[in-house]
Amino acid sequence: MTLKKLIVFMLAAALSLVLGSCFLLPEEARMPELPAVTPYDGSDFRYTRVIRGDMELKKTIQCTYQATKEAKYGFSVSGERFGDIFVEVGDRISAGMLLAEMDVSDINRQIDECENTIRMLEIKLAEAQKAYELAVLSESLTGSGTAMSDAHLDFISYTKQSLEIQHSRLSELEEKKKSRQLFADIDGVVTYVKSISERSTTVRGENIVTITDDMSRVFVADTESYKSFPEGLEVDILSEGVTYRCKVTSPDKLGIEEIGNQKRSQWLQRVYFVVLDAQTPEKNNARGEITLIEDKREDVLMLSTAAVFEADGRSMVYVQGDDGSITPKEIETGLRTTGYTEVLRGLDEGDYVIIS
Repeated sequence: MTLKKLIVFMLAAALSLVLGSCFLLPEEARMPELPAVTPYDGSDFRYTRVIRGDMELKKTIQCTYQATKEAKYGFSVSGERFGDIFVEVGDRISAGMLLAEMDVSDINRQIDECENTIRMLEIKLAEAQKAYELAVLSESLTGSGTAMSDAHLDFISYTKQSLEIQHSRLSELEEKKKSRQLFADIDGVVTYVKSISERSTTVRGENIVTITDDMSRVFVADTESYKSFPEGLEVDILSEGVTYRCKVTSPDKLGIEEIGNQKRSQWLQRVYFVVLDAQTPEKNNARGEITLIEDKREDVLMLSTAAVFEADGRSMVYVQGDDGSITPKEIETGLRTTGYTEVLRGLDEGDYVIIS
């Protein structure tokens, strides 16, 4: 064997020994698979710097400005013709005002007849009382008997009894008419009116008019973060470009009863916010937003969240070495927001990491 062939054989044996040893690493010594980045001069990469500052984890809570008290009005009988509805949506109503009624034309006719009869009887009673007084005077002057005055007295008694009957009948007719009418029992604003036609008839229990007590309007939020809003807490609510200072209150203080301890589901509960400002939203059901600070950090290291990725359950970033090579580096993170991530270990203030 020549010297040249001997040298080639020895090099081949040595190379095969080195390559074979690469496959003899124990399992735990193998590196985890990470996103590969080709070494480059970095001219096409974007960088972000590790900075020091304050962080806030914010959450937006949606709410609605709505009334907590409303009253719905309907008739207790079916099949009766409608008379009229006297209100429209948007009307401001005071307690006691007439809202609607069934057809009461026949009752009105009977009431008119009864009132006319009462007026006639009252005139006859007044005339009979004068005639009685004159008869008594005449009988005292002439010394005649009391037959005339007694007759007038009997007529007076009869007229009074007739008046009592007519007044009683009038009361019955008025009560009957009221039973066919709907009256407001709260102050507020009309928010619903049923549309009717000449042929419309009543349906028992059907809602005809709804009145909302606008003085009871508050912001209402159904939220899983209800524990962050204890009673008495003051918050700012942004609604249609205006910020309102509000305070958390309870259903008891609003005079309403909540079913199920204010729970809307296993996770949601209702929270009420009373507007403290003199100015309040003009529109009912106006939308509002509450910015809730769930967590915060002061004077901490942080970097753009876009630079952090996960690999095998670890937080990693890409850094570029002095030689231009780009390698993944593990870091320990804390609070994370959509914008920034807190750095607890692995980077220093002023370090640069690669975003893309």
